[in-house]
Amino acid sequence: KTPPVFVENLRRLASRRGIDPNRLVFAGKVSKARHIARHALGDLLLDTLHYDAHTTAADALSVGLPVLTMPGEVFSSRVAASLLTAMGVDDVLVVDSHAAYIDTAVRLVATERATVLAETRKRILAARGVKLFNADRFA
Repeated sequence: KTPPVFVENLRRLASRRGIDPNRLVFAGKVSKARHIARHALGDLLLDTLHYDAHTTAADALSVGLPVLTMPGEVFSSRVAASLLTAMGVDDVLVVDSHAAYIDTAVRLVATERATVLAETRKRILAARGVKLFNADRFA
């Protein structure tokens, strides 16, 4: 369970940025299948900086959940960017600075920009099984 102080802090920060704090969902532990399935309910996965999502990013992308990332200089900070580039959505979801990361996250979830996020999700779903998650291609 997420500690209450984490929930309060993140909701307060979201509110300061103009994001409805109730859009943040803190979920408990479930089976792997249910965990991956609930990714499809999200709007945007915010990748961690310096050591990024790896399997979490792949799981999210497998169900169409956009992942925002800022790659670093080492392998462990470039995995999500590599996945997004392979899927052809790096133009929207890969940024090069902390400021761009925050600005892009806020813009993508803002009501007036929801169309960009929806179109990006469609691009991810279209690329799934063609550009990524294609065993024949990688065999």
